[in-house]
Amino acid sequence: MVSAAIALPMPALAKHFPRAIAVQAEREIIITHTGKLGDMLYCLPVAAWLARQRGAQIHWVLPECFGPFRYIAPLLMRQSLTSRVSLVPFKVENYDCGGQPYKFDPADYGHEGEYYNLGFRCYPDKFLPRFYAEEYGFGYDPHYTLDIGMAGLMGTDEVLRSSEGRMTKLLPDIEPLPTAIDLLTLARRIACAREFHSWFCGLAVLCWFARIPAYVYRMPGHASLDTYFPEGRTLTFREVTG
Repeated sequence: MVSAAIALPMPALAKHFPRAIAVQAEREIIITHTGKLGDMLYCLPVAAWLARQRGAQIHWVLPECFGPFRYIAPLLMRQSLTSRVSLVPFKVENYDCGGQPYKFDPADYGHEGEYYNLGFRCYPDKFLPRFYAEEYGFGYDPHYTLDIGMAGLMGTDEVLRSSEGRMTKLLPDIEPLPTAIDLLTLARRIACAREFHSWFCGLAVLCWFARIPAYVYRMPGHASLDTYFPEGRTLTFREVTG
């Protein structure tokens, strides 16, 4: 598993470079999140603010039970604020209000240090990074942009869509994206495509943070745009019924 490999270097090197590893460990802050992909990506502006304020890097500790987290390590490791990504066998009981329970101690899974659980303590009533940040009195970076490393990549003639059943009914003739692929590769493919269509989901959030143009489909009244997308950036929203 890719994330397991990324989680190993520090313990493996500690035997040979104990002083360097001790310094690195002191500069790490652990952030956990138990929600789904889109909700997790909204942790990034808070993490960016925290890393800058503390002169630290972020060690992401995420539950392995949510499938897309098994493919998120390359995307998170691309961000300069990230030191490590670890998956742990924490059990998420439900996703009725984000992922619940949203708090756990990473030390229970072998990852000790200063940590913060960013998640849904209740249904959010404001822009998600602000909602996450205010629990701890933190700020967030309102201009955060996801780095997907597009230098040297060329545009394509592909027209793509996300793979939900609703999108299959709406746009049956457009090629769906694969689901079992690392998210950095997926983001780059989307960014290179001539056109991308997504349901109101994690891939739409990824596009928003990476400033990738996309058409986003949603049911009327489905989640407040002020909570998720207070400014459209590069997204064009289309409401659908039925």
